[in-house]
Amino acid sequence: KKSVANQLKKIKQNPDWFLIEAENIYKAYLPKFPYKILYTLDKEKIIVWAIAHMHRKPWYWQSRMR
Repeated sequence: KKSVANQLKKIKQNPDWFLIEAENIYKAYLPKFPYKILYTLDKEKIIVWAIAHMHRKPWYWQSRMR
């Protein structure tokens, strides 16, 4: 829980600092865990699409983008 909360705080502070996963989707890895937070930037908000396991069905979240 703390790792997710800490990473979300970092995303909020500097959202465009993280790597790009695909097109306008950013990814922020969770330290010490095989998970990543996938999000996009809107004009006034950050939209988190998934907290995805990096080894189990790594692209399952893409269906949420439609």
